[in-house]
Amino acid sequence: MQKYGQHFLISESVLRQITDAVFLLRAENLVEIGPGKGALTLRLTARGAAPFTAVEIDPEMVAFLQGALPPAQVKLILQNFLTFD
Repeated sequence: MQKYGQHFLISESVLRQITDAVFLLRAENLVEIGPGKGALTLRLTARGAAPFTAVEIDPEMVAFLQGALPPAQVKLILQNFLTFD
């Protein structure tokens, strides 16, 4: 499932630090770039960061995430972030 030069977050420590930082910043418009298999996305939704947008280039990852994420919490967009408005 890995292409496009993807690297997936697997470190629990890093995931926890990023999630904590998101809640410290209290961002109004959160956009996750390249959610991949959803390691960070699932933690953010579990802690109440929804609704937010996730932009993913890989159609296989989008299909995977559509089955794993609550659609009301994450707006999942299949697109190259470099061309995303």
